[in-house]
Amino acid sequence: MGTGDYGSPVPFLVPAFLIVFAVLIFPILFSFVVSLFDWPLSAGGGERRFVGAGNYVELVKDKEFWNSLRLQLGFIFIAIPIEIALGLAAALLLNREFRGGRVIRALILLPVFFLPIVSGMTWRFMLQPRYGALNNFLLALGEIFTLVVYAQLFLENAGIYEVENDLVDQIFDVLVRDFSRFAVILHGKPTTTPAQAEHCLQMLRRPVPDPARYSRVWEQQVFALRDAYTMNP
Repeated sequence: MGTGDYGSPVPFLVPAFLIVFAVLIFPILFSFVVSLFDWPLSAGGGERRFVGAGNYVELVKDKEFWNSLRLQLGFIFIAIPIEIALGLAAALLLNREFRGGRVIRALILLPVFFLPIVSGMTWRFMLQPRYGALNNFLLALGEIFTLVVYAQLFLENAGIYEVENDLVDQIFDVLVRDFSRFAVILHGKPTTTPAQAEHCLQMLRRPVPDPARYSRVWEQQVFALRDAYTMNP
């Protein structure tokens, strides 16, 4: 079987190329384009003005830039060679057999094993069902989105099966109360940001009570079915 029987490798390379382009190439190109403009990004993206190489000219005149460049070059040509030399010396030393060598190797590798353990325990506490901060936040958020989906499905089926308006209004009375309750829960979470808390307050709605409608639904839709179902012995 020749190599041509496998087809073109391009379809297999396209996903990797797209990821590399999105993560590496595009940010570099976008940063270069932005550097050619006077563009106040910190102000929320104001009016941009093309300045060409003006930003680079100002950069060369900036004393802080040359100081930062000097420190960076010092780190590259001083700290990194020292780290490489010490690391190579330690590797050559530990590669030899000597008394207590296995214990020393294990102690050196111990921090490497601690990191995933600590990370896993942290996520376990955050997602703990009873008191996990992230779990409680995601639970309340999921309840809100679930109520939205339930409401949409109920409206669609109410039109199909011709459900009475009183029953539809009474069910939405309950949905509005639940929606507001979960919004209050989200607002009180310690992990909720100020912007999220503001959105939670905007989601609060007070249902319109209608005692007459409630009585009609209870008598016609709920109490009327009291003998329709029997429990298995």
